[in-house]
Amino acid sequence: MSKQIFIRFHLGAEQSVDWLLYDTQLIDQGSLKPEQLYKLAKISKQTPAIIILPGQQVLHCRSELEGKPALALKALPYQLEEQLSSPIEALHLACSTPIEGRVSVNLIERTLLDSYIDQLTLAQIEIKACYADYQLLPDTQLCGWQENGNILIHGPNLGCSLDSQLFPPWWQQIVSEAPLADGCSTSNLQLDFYGDLAVIPKNCTQQPAVDNLLLLMAKHYEPQRSVNLLQGDYQPTDPLLNKLKLSLWPLTLLFLIAIACSLILYTENRQLAQQLEETRLQIKTEFRRSFPQARNLVRLRAQMQHQLSQLKIRYSQNSMLQLIDKTSPAIAESPVKTTRISYQAEKNSLTIQLTSPEASEITRLKKELEQTIPGITLTGAVKRGTHYESILTYKPAGAAQ
Repeated sequence: MSKQIFIRFHLGAEQSVDWLLYDTQLIDQGSLKPEQLYKLAKISKQTPAIIILPGQQVLHCRSELEGKPALALKALPYQLEEQLSSPIEALHLACSTPIEGRVSVNLIERTLLDSYIDQLTLAQIEIKACYADYQLLPDTQLCGWQENGNILIHGPNLGCSLDSQLFPPWWQQIVSEAPLADGCSTSNLQLDFYGDLAVIPKNCTQQPAVDNLLLLMAKHYEPQRSVNLLQGDYQPTDPLLNKLKLSLWPLTLLFLIAIACSLILYTENRQLAQQLEETRLQIKTEFRRSFPQARNLVRLRAQMQHQLSQLKIRYSQNSMLQLIDKTSPAIAESPVKTTRISYQAEKNSLTIQLTSPEASEITRLKKELEQTIPGITLTGAVKRGTHYESILTYKPAGAAQ
């Protein structure tokens, strides 16, 4: 059993509040004024409190359910309304789990229950469950307890709190009525009474008095045996669950943002993948156009580097290619245009016909090329209409004449 704290209220707002901390045995207990309940707040944060209310304020009854339990429970308030003196709307109903078509019901005025809960909330005490005091007495058989002129009675099918002077006639009536529990007849119905009675009624045995009722309740506490008043509108919520509910919208928004970002990244990745595939296709197309002799394309980068290295070797061995590489920048930077190129393989000679709108440009180009490239000659400018022409001839050293 985990540690539990029991807080018991007594009839009358001025009465002290008893409390007991229990974990298989008594740990601590005491009494507080109602305005001092805040002293128990720290303990209730670690183990929510079990609240015990005066039995005089809680009515206990049993009812037979007709039809399906779920529908019968909804109709239960209207079924009990005729037997109650207070309007059903002013009462809070708490029901046990239906067993064989029968259910135990506890009723308390909503204003009373609200006042207790408000008082505990103001003291920052967290509540786990709430019961009438007589419901926490042992109920393996009928059990009675006398306290301050009041008698608490609890059994498997019975629970009440009544004035001690009314107990003898009430008990005689109970004995004469139908059995209260399975296997219990009017002849063997017996109540074990813990306390002092001037007159012992029939079928009532007097047991040794117990001087610590709250400890007795803690020892015999089993939630499934009693009707918890905190049901329906009064059902306590988990603080962690409340925090989760408060953060539900931010979490939902973050989740939607995460989904949106994931979709954006997915779309961008698809686009980049498509662009990469298109680029690879363009590279293959350009490679085949530039190097049509290449058959299989396996490693484009390595194959292209190999082809370029081969071209560099050919370039270094071919004087004509070197000439074109050297003369192209000079011609491109001037208004001189190339109109014809011819190459004589047997003489290893290259002839380029040039034209320019100004003779000075041809003269400048002639001077620049003849000084920088051995074996090149450029004829003087000859006017042809509105332009000037010149012939560039290149014969490498050792070429045939």
